[in-house]
Amino acid sequence: MTFQIFKPLAIVAIISVWLPIITLAIQDSSESISSVQSSYQNYKKLRRAEFENYSNNSHKDFEAWKKNKDNAFESYTTQIAREWGAYVGSTNQTWVEYRDNERSRSVVDFKKGIVTVEVLVEKARALKSSVTTQLEKAVRRTVTSRGVPQKSLVSAADTTDAVLPTPVLANQIINANGAIVSSQNADSFANQIVTAALLQKVPAGDSVSEIYSLSFPLVPDHLAKRMAPYLPLVKKYCAVYELNVAQVLALIHTESYFNPLARSTSNAIGLMQIIPQQGAAEAYRFISNNATVKVPAWESLFDPETNIRLGCAYLYVLKTRDFGEVVDKDRTMYCSIASYNGGPASVALAFTGDSKIPPAIRSINAMNDANSVYLFLIRNLPAAETRQYLENVVARTRLYE
Repeated sequence: MTFQIFKPLAIVAIISVWLPIITLAIQDSSESISSVQSSYQNYKKLRRAEFENYSNNSHKDFEAWKKNKDNAFESYTTQIAREWGAYVGSTNQTWVEYRDNERSRSVVDFKKGIVTVEVLVEKARALKSSVTTQLEKAVRRTVTSRGVPQKSLVSAADTTDAVLPTPVLANQIINANGAIVSSQNADSFANQIVTAALLQKVPAGDSVSEIYSLSFPLVPDHLAKRMAPYLPLVKKYCAVYELNVAQVLALIHTESYFNPLARSTSNAIGLMQIIPQQGAAEAYRFISNNATVKVPAWESLFDPETNIRLGCAYLYVLKTRDFGEVVDKDRTMYCSIASYNGGPASVALAFTGDSKIPPAIRSINAMNDANSVYLFLIRNLPAAETRQYLENVVARTRLYE
């Protein structure tokens, strides 16, 4: 093969011919890139404007909905207080249910493992047989209830027959013979309990009625009995979101004592105490990969699978989005758990006194080890509740390992 050797003058001629063409191509390319960048920036502005418009409208819709619910809540609690003397509602560790036109009330304390059943009886009709009949009916309904949303939480149009597929207290009560109480033996159990109970009587709020009540315990291992149906769901979504099963179980234990109908004063709902307009909204938008998608109705958060899925997704978002630059998984876990309760800003404030996350991450990574991060958090988190929360979850994790 022979090679043609170009003379210098020939090379100069070739360059003089092609250089304007190459320059023009580069200019066209630059203009094209600039055009694309400009279009992208316009697109980003448009999407940002759409999201801000959505957020504003969504906030307005939520506030209007919340106002209606607050008005209904106030009306309902006023009625209850007038009849009973005080309104008692569900919390993150208690389940409260009113039945029989608000003439009976059950309060289950899942932390203490105690069930209290109360009935309102007019003084003029307070015969022993009448009181016994009403209490037996209330006990039977309590031990077989699958959960009925309180009117204080929903309007009459929202109310459904049951929240859960199985009784809230399934496998958590035994009768005098040691048998598990179910719908098949609930009548005999109710009769047994009412007959043997030492009834308490106090004046009601309406002055014409009295409150009769009795209490009985759940089985000693009631917490484990409540956890069992939800363990497969926890394992399922821990696998999806790369979470530690023992840590999530400990978190649910701390949040709700595995009470699927838990509702806190801050409007946190269900097993993992998800707040509809905060953690639930972030998790749902992450799952759907859509920043403007509307979150599901808050009533759906009482569904155990929906609640666990969104709770695990939110924990994953905290772990990867907010604290993804933390150097090891244990430090990340401590920060994520604290954030689940107090928000990411509370963790940042603990380390730097400012709510910005990046400077806090630099401080977290500069510490000697994960245990140093944990000790710093439980001493410096702004809220005592969050400090205690982190301690509880970490301690309870050992129970489920």
